[in-house]
Amino acid sequence: MGVNKFIFEADPPDTKRIPVDELLGVTVVLLTCAYDGREFVRVGYYVNNEYDDEDLVNDPPAKPVIEKIRRNVLAEKPRVTRFAIKWYGLSSLVHKYLALRPPALVSQGAN
Repeated sequence: MGVNKFIFEADPPDTKRIPVDELLGVTVVLLTCAYDGREFVRVGYYVNNEYDDEDLVNDPPAKPVIEKIRRNVLAEKPRVTRFAIKWYGLSSLVHKYLALRPPALVSQGAN
């Protein structure tokens, strides 16, 4: 198995789709990884969205100023959950084999 590494890159969120009262504060970025349809790891990062201007922090405006909000991802403290799965088990091979067979053979239980 070993160690797996990857670089995750994504566009920033579309702020027009986020409710105004949820633009600031703590949220999460959640990554899930699956093999053959089975989740084997989930990695979560806490994210704090806050103003980068001390005056706005102390006296936030009624309408958020998007350009002044910064995102602080706690990348050094991920929450990792691992799930045991069958990587190359017989079950997976049987499902793939049955998926390739004609439906009449599968329903009749043919060899």
